[in-house]
Order: sequence, then structure tokens, then C-alpha cells
Amino acid sequence: MDSLDEARAFVKQLLTDPNDGCGFKYSDIAKFNPREKWLNLIFNGVAPTDQPLFRQRVGDYFDCRRGIATGANEFFCLSQSGLQEHALHPEHVEPCVTKAADVAGLVFSSEKFAALAASNRRCYLLNPRHNERGLDSYLQIGKRLGIPERHLPSHRPVWYLPENRAVADIWAAVFSRELVKFILNTSGAKNLTCFHGLYAKSGHENLAPLMTLFLNSSWGREAFAQVNRYYGDGLNKLEPKDVEAMPCPEMPTLKQAESVRLVKRLVELESLPMVERGAQIDSLVADHLDMSGRFPKSRVSSKPAR
Repeated sequence: MDSLDEARAFVKQLLTDPNDGCGFKYSDIAKFNPREKWLNLIFNGVAPTDQPLFRQRVGDYFDCRRGIATGANEFFCLSQSGLQEHALHPEHVEPCVTKAADVAGLVFSSEKFAALAASNRRCYLLNPRHNERGLDSYLQIGKRLGIPERHLPSHRPVWYLPENRAVADIWAAVFSRELVKFILNTSGAKNLTCFHGLYAKSGHENLAPLMTLFLNSSWGREAFAQVNRYYGDGLNKLEPKDVEAMPCPEMPTLKQAESVRLVKRLVELESLPMVERGAQIDSLVADHLDMSGRFPKSRVSSKPAR
């Protein structure tokens, strides 16, 4: 409230008889699950007694882990010109996405990574395999900068070796405005903390393209709205456990050939205008998953209602 007058008006509204047609709605807090995110229930108009959107969870099929935290991105992440400047051999680095803004679309492919590297973005993560002159010189620069004494490097067994992370199947943007990014990763690149990584559980290795389609569908947006965290000025944030908690339909067992076809279809969808792309995604999801009796709401922004 910006003034006492606004506060008085607000209290008056709260005390209004809900049956007088004023349009206000009351929620019985006693019915709320204390482990649910109440803000989401209020913003999205979901009553605590409503039937769940889906009975499965993303975590039934994928583990979600935060990205690699280096503790000093300016030292551990290099561009092609940086590799040349410090005479670092390519075998001492790994492809790695360091900023969410460097990734767009539904699929991040090896071709997109090559274009990113050619634009001289910092997209190589230091991960040495053995010692050699160029590497030793670069590590000495790090020592002069005090990198080994920083919090994260100082707590690693070897200060210059990154956290052990496999290449994720799907990336989920940690922060977002409007629509959150869920991107299929076919590039072989790892990711820093700008993304969480989804890793298929045993027996579900071919599900990544279908899960990417669902997460980008209207149903996926509804599922996202049930778990995300709202921050100031319409900023959304996801934690790994939030991603795993997202409701999803029961997923079928896909053969590799079908998975490959869906990857190709996702790439084709990238060229479509957003509205048409959304309609095509919903159609594909409805074709592959049991959506009987479930009609998606219109594709709206994930920003909270005001």
C-alpha cells in the first residue's frame, strides 16, 4: 500500500460480504497443503481441492541437477581467442554453455554450438586432462589472480578441475520472464548454473524429445505454473526439485527411431511463428500422450497475475 487511504479501501474490500456481487473470492486456508506453493494457487486460481493436473511427475522419468558452478567464470570459461591467446590445447577444455542468452529455440545442436564458438563467445570450460606448458602457464595466471583461494575452487580436491557433470538431455532455464526455456540438448555441451540439467532415468533414455515437447506445450506451461517461484518484477525461478515436481502425463516407452523422428520434428518447429509453433506442439503432445478429456488453456505468459 502506498497510503493509508489505499489500506483503508483494501480492508473495506476484505470485509465486504462475498455474496453481494462485488466479485471478490475467498479461500479457506485450512484446506491448503502446507507443502504447496500458496502463491501459485492464488495467482493461477487453482483451488486446493482441485484434481491434480497429472498424476505423474517429471521426476518419475528424469533427474534434475543444477549446472556446473565454477566460482570464477572469467577464468574457467574461455572463448576460441582465449584458447589461442593462452596456447591452450583443445583437449584441456570441454564445450559448455555459460549463459542462457546464448541458447534459443527448442533444440541446441552441435551446429548451433559451432556457430556460438565461431562468434567468440565463452563456451569452453577448463577441464585439463594432463599437464603441458600452455596449461601450466595459464594455471600460474590463475594463482596470481587468487583463484585457488576463492570459495568454490578452495573446496575442490583439485582447485582447477570442475564439478563432475554429465551432458544433460534437456536444459531448463533457472530464471525467466514470460515463457521459461526448456531446450533439448543434442550438442554434447555441458552447462553452467544458468540452466538446470535433466537426465533421463534408466529405461527412459529415448524420452528426452517427447518430454521437451510436453514441457513446451500448453499443458507444460500449466504444470510449470504449479511449481515455479515468483520473485520481484515478474521474475520466475526454478529449483531442481521444482522441475522434478512438475506434473506430467504417463510417458510411453519410445523406440530410438521414434525418438529420432521427434528430434527432427522439434528442429522443424523452430522455423514456425510462435503461435503456430505452439499449436503444432500441442497437437504432437496430444498425439503421443493420453490427453483424453484434458483441453489446454490458452498459451499465456508465466508471469503472475497482477
